[in-house]
Amino acid sequence: MKRFWKAGRIILLSLLLSYLAVLLVYYGRVMLNQKSVEKKVGAFLKAVQERHVQEAVERYGGAIDMESMRVLLQEEGSRLLSYSRVKAEFDDGCVCGGHVDLTFEVNGKPLNVSAIFTLGPGNKPRQVCALTPSGTERGSIPALSGWNRTICGGDSF
Repeated sequence: MKRFWKAGRIILLSLLLSYLAVLLVYYGRVMLNQKSVEKKVGAFLKAVQERHVQEAVERYGGAIDMESMRVLLQEEGSRLLSYSRVKAEFDDGCVCGGHVDLTFEVNGKPLNVSAIFTLGPGNKPRQVCALTPSGTERGSIPALSGWNRTICGGDSF
């Protein structure tokens, strides 16, 4: 009887250790995927910030009109000054999006906004949607409207 209990404990311990190993591998891959996504979104935003139109289009994960990107990046009175806190999130079984803080220069003044992003093929950013600051009427900041029309796919944020 003692051998039966000893064998049962070994089997149970082996199953538990196997389960823990699978969890570690799975969540380790998720963390690596999050870091990869954050790098790709950061590289896209850096290209936008530096106004490198061709590079920004190449780093974007969806269909984007190069001419509208060129107009957005060369528009006077507004530009992406900086970005920070790029954070990819694991939700519903995948790393499919996240958040980032953007700072635009609008008529010579900095404007800080939060943005959400979704991913396209190759974990490239497919949409980066700047959220209108609270207390501000949607569409009242032309720079954000232009950004959202071009890079988000609409002006509903």
